[in-house]
Amino acid sequence: METHLSTAELVGYHERVLGAEELLRVDDHIGQCGRCRRLLGRLERTGEAAESIWQELSGSVEDQSPTVNTPDPTLRQLPLTMARIKHRPVAAKGMRWLLALGGGLAVVTAIFVIAALRNGTRPSREQGSQADVVPNETPKRPVGDRPDGADKPGADSAPTTIGIVAVILDSGRTVTIDDQRNLKGLEDLQKDWQQSILWAVEHRRLSSSPKAVVLSGQNSKLRGRTGDGPGPALIHPVGIVVETRRPTLAWEALADTLSYRVSIFDSAYREVASSGPQTRTEWKVPFALRRGRVYSWQVTAKRANGEVVSPVFPSPEAKFMILDSRSVDDLARANRLRPRSHLLMAVLYSRAGLPRNAARELSQLQNENLNSKLVQDLTRSLTGGER
Repeated sequence: METHLSTAELVGYHERVLGAEELLRVDDHIGQCGRCRRLLGRLERTGEAAESIWQELSGSVEDQSPTVNTPDPTLRQLPLTMARIKHRPVAAKGMRWLLALGGGLAVVTAIFVIAALRNGTRPSREQGSQADVVPNETPKRPVGDRPDGADKPGADSAPTTIGIVAVILDSGRTVTIDDQRNLKGLEDLQKDWQQSILWAVEHRRLSSSPKAVVLSGQNSKLRGRTGDGPGPALIHPVGIVVETRRPTLAWEALADTLSYRVSIFDSAYREVASSGPQTRTEWKVPFALRRGRVYSWQVTAKRANGEVVSPVFPSPEAKFMILDSRSVDDLARANRLRPRSHLLMAVLYSRAGLPRNAARELSQLQNENLNSKLVQDLTRSLTGGER
């Protein structure tokens, strides 16, 4: 039966406390026995760890501030105890196991104490100045973290009251706006859309498009003279924004007219399109006009006794604008939202200069919010827009 070294023999060999003959015997055995050689390797690694812990523990005790309580009253005795265990000679072979047991216990205890020290039971040299914090002092909250002076003493006991300014049902979704200008229910919308909705609710009207101002000009260059007699009344488009780039122009029939000719002019009064003589009372532009541009148009009626041009003074010019590219993109993206927001679409249509479309969206919104004064005010604000 194969025999192996005892733990005491391995520890004695490692610590070089064995006699000369015993030391040679153990050394010869370790050279031939793989198992004992592996055990000795473990013991050597444990001894190196104990040495490292002993050195770190010694430094920790020396660095410890006298004003900080030691977590264990035996802490200061541990380095001395470990040193005694490490260098104590073994009196008898039967007692050598105590050396291994004592060394193991010392290592475990030292590891525990080092962990306690690192977890904050004492300040480090670099952190020593932080120990001057006044006990029981509550850290100050930066001013502005809470509204309405909530940082004042005792303010925590008085909760801030937020008032609701408006509540609207929009495609089955509840939209609320409070007095802090917080928009709930549509908070996923892009910021400029949210701001436009907030403005509309706060002012209880839809913002008028600056395009309407451009379309209401009174330039007389393209209007007929009074002496020419009344020309055909123009129907559409007049003073509005149109979505399509190829709008259809329409006018009323004029008695005793042989033919009509439609002309379209740009903002510099250059003719960009013409229908040529025709008898019908509508004409579709044969090519796409440029987005975001303002155009004027007139109809010339040829009669047996001459020609008359419409519009005629004092009527304003017949102007229209092709919807700009940004508005086209905004409306397309908003239309793809699910659920679709009638409130948002009304705001965007009005901002784009399309009050008729906005009115249709508000009509849908009114069906969900019967007798809503807010929706009624928004609808009335469209008066004077698209005709």
